[in-house]
Parts: sequence; structure tokens; C-alpha cells
Amino acid sequence: MTKRYFVTGNFSKYIPFGAKRIYADCDDKQLKLLAFKKDSKTVIIVINDIDSEKQISLDSDALMVVTNETDDLKQYRISREAVITKKSVNTIILEGE
Repeated sequence: MTKRYFVTGNFSKYIPFGAKRIYADCDDKQLKLLAFKKDSKTVIIVINDIDSEKQISLDSDALMVVTNETDDLKQYRISREAVITKKSVNTIILEGE
């Protein structure tokens, strides 16, 4: 399986069917964001295509799913802060938002 396969999973596995795309913005313009909402679930895709890590802060705890050079859809629980690894696609799932 290729990395492209797992990156597709960051989108298809975690964005609920019927979710609506919503506006998302970040102070760090090197990160690319997409966000989706359905009912009380918000899913944010964070793409970091540069060769350095980035730090982000969230308003609540979340589940983060990472695909990078060493991880394939690896899940992490994060508590308001997360490291976005270099050359990665990250899915952040917020419940109750």
C-alpha cells in the first residue's frame, strides 16, 4: 500500500458522510486546512508539506490521525496542543463542537 492510499484514508475514513465544509483558518500560512462539520462532530484536515514540524493549539482535547513517512493513519489523543510532523496529513476530530 502506498502513502497516497493512507492519505486518502485521512479524508474518506474520518469525514462523516453528508458533512458540510466549513471555514477554517490558521495563523501559520504554511499549513493547509480543510474543515468539515456534521451534527456535533468537527473534522479538520491539516496538511504540512514542508520539511519542518509545526506546533498547533486547539480549544479542546481531540483525536488526531497522522499519516507521515513513518505512520499510516496512526491515532493519538491530544490535549489542546499537537505537533504537526513534517510532510504529513493530519486529521483532527473534535466531538461536541
